[in-house]
Amino acid sequence: SSGAQPMFVFARSSDLAFDLVPLVRGAIERIGGKGGGGKPDFAQGGGPSASEDQVRAVIEWAASQVVG
Repeated sequence: SSGAQPMFVFARSSDLAFDLVPLVRGAIERIGGKGGGGKPDFAQGGGPSASEDQVRAVIEWAASQVVG
């Protein structure tokens, strides 16, 4: 979501080995925030106000980290 307090939520199948906590923390840092956490298969966190374009850029970055 974008706006006053955007939220990032990342989830994956439990049979994959990719840890989502660093991914969500990186996403939040990219909009100027700190924090975020969860478990390797489900991580979430929010950040400061961000535009839709900023959030889209973070989603593109996150996708490149998973596929890349």
